[in-house]
Amino acid sequence: MILTCTSCSTRYYADDAAIGPSGRTVRCAACGFSWFAEPHLELREPEPRAEAAVPGPEPLTRERVERLRKAAQQPGPAPSAAAKFRAQQAERMRRDRTRAAVAVWGATGAALAASATGMVVFRQDVAELWPRSASAFAALGLDVNVYGLEFYNLGVQRSMEGDTQVLMVSGEVRNIGRDSKTIPPVRVSLRDAQSHEIFQLVNAVAEHLDPATAMPSAQATPIEGLAPRFTNG
Repeated sequence: MILTCTSCSTRYYADDAAIGPSGRTVRCAACGFSWFAEPHLELREPEPRAEAAVPGPEPLTRERVERLRKAAQQPGPAPSAAAKFRAQQAERMRRDRTRAAVAVWGATGAALAASATGMVVFRQDVAELWPRSASAFAALGLDVNVYGLEFYNLGVQRSMEGDTQVLMVSGEVRNIGRDSKTIPPVRVSLRDAQSHEIFQLVNAVAEHLDPATAMPSAQATPIEGLAPRFTNG
């Protein structure tokens, strides 16, 4: 073995038997320093151990299949109290979420139904505030009047004033809205048998009508052989 002085690094060759298996104190001949020299350790690979024989899988026989089936049919261990409590809490939370979702959807549906019902019931007011909605109501088969005025009790009567035959067109204008409205000019149109207009007369009333009130209107026209038509001008 080779010894190296730890003081001056001088190296010496020494027999392993001189050092011995337990080591000994040696002294450097160059500097006189003494130290305890230990024998070198030999690194040896461990001897291979015999591997234990691993038993192979049990063959799948009819008896083994029957044992496995019976083991699978046996009930498992009963759940603990904590597991039961967690399961109950999860089920209660699920029911609460379901009830909340049903309540929200129900309230939303009720609000939409109430809005739709209100728009149908008060469609006259909606049409007056937003005239373009009249076409939507008409598409649903609901009549609206964007002007808020309607003619009622229309009638036509012929009479004689001397030698002149007079055609009397009568009726009333009614305010079906919620606000006071000005009556527009009323136009009386007379047409022949082919619906060609041959005469018209505009009656400018220019009066105000309060809500839910009516005003009678009449127009006398000397005419012969014509069919009258009462329109809003």
